Amino acid sequence: MSAPDPLGSLLAALQVGREERVPAAGWASMAQRFLAPDETVLLALEGNGLTWWDPLLLLTDRRVLHLRRGTVTPYRTIREFPAQEIAGAEFRRRFLWGPVIVRTHGGARTWMRSDGDARAQRFVDSLNALVAGQRLASSVNGTGPESVGQGRDRARPQCVKAPRPAESRELA
Repeated sequence: MSAPDPLGSLLAALQVGREERVPAAGWASMAQRFLAPDETVLLALEGNGLTWWDPLLLLTDRRVLHLRRGTVTPYRTIREFPAQEIAGAEFRRRFLWGPVIVRTHGGARTWMRSDGDARAQRFVDSLNALVAGQRLASSVNGTGPESVGQGRDRARPQCVKAPRPAESRELA
């Protein structure tokens, strides 16, 4: 088994659905600052902020990170939830953009704007599939989730799924 590579997994997650190559140099310091040496990024979504900040949602094998970077400031953590607390996500398309909302079993949430419908929906669908006990496709071609018992032999690590309390709300 190969050693975990947080930067490599971040770049692979960011590459999904893109034609142009994601530059490693631009993400190395962020990965070193926010990811543990043995942490694996499963999903990444760059949101569209206004002209002075850029949001980023990361799902790792341990947690969901909502980060934000300013024009002249480095990334900082906005919200963070353990992976086992994630209940699901949704994308609500509005006129020019829509929020991607990630909710926990306890009712907490974080959200960010996205005008990339396909990327936002792929992130939400993949996150919800992981919460439901499925795994991601092992390639970075954007094919989406596949069931645990099917597909390729090389599966990425799953989020640890906590038992859902009977009184918890489903996403609308």
